Amino acid sequence: MLYLQQVLNDIRKESNPPKSLRAEHLFKLNEAVFNLSEEDAVDGPLAVKLFQAVERIHTAYNTGKYDNQDSNFFYDYLALLGTMQNQHFFSQKQTEKMLGWIKEVVDGSGMLGESTDSKNLEVENEKLRKKLAKYEGMVQTLKSIETEPKSKARAKKKEAEAEEPKPQ
Repeated sequence: MLYLQQVLNDIRKESNPPKSLRAEHLFKLNEAVFNLSEEDAVDGPLAVKLFQAVERIHTAYNTGKYDNQDSNFFYDYLALLGTMQNQHFFSQKQTEKMLGWIKEVVDGSGMLGESTDSKNLEVENEKLRKKLAKYEGMVQTLKSIETEPKSKARAKKKEAEAEEPKPQ
């Protein structure tokens, strides 16, 4: 019996209710598929079983019905999908379905940390823009103060010159 078949059987047995899927199951399945030797042929029925297992994993992930004690389920799920979508024994339709699941995962919850980071950066940028506007206003005020005395001094000098009697 293929190691892959054994892993599929183990996952089915170990994850039946009340037990649930664990990241370790996904890791083992990923490893079994990734390390298939060229002599190990995945025939049609085994490919169907494998795809059904991946579908059950997808459903468990989407419904939150999995054990995430070691916090690696997301990463092992994404890695498993990455390996599976590249296998020649799946149909085009199955491959496209898995690519869609990858997109869901990448666009969704797995990237929440990044989106909150970008929101924090946007908030910080807005604060910095306000500070910059404040400082630019201060610079303009200082420039006007700086040029004001010179203008007044010139005006006074002109007034004084105008008041002085001109020699005849």
